Amino acid sequence: MNSTILTVMRKELARFFGDYRMVMTTILLPGILIFVLYQFMAMP
Repeated sequence: MNSTILTVMRKELARFFGDYRMVMTTILLPGILIFVLYQFMAMP
């Protein structure tokens, strides 16, 4: 059972990091969006 979970995790992580668009939309885009929104709200 434990090896099955590790196999599925390894497969999903390989799929995630292998797709450039998925990495961009999951990790980088939310950070950039929060930064832009805070900059917009801080303008006088």
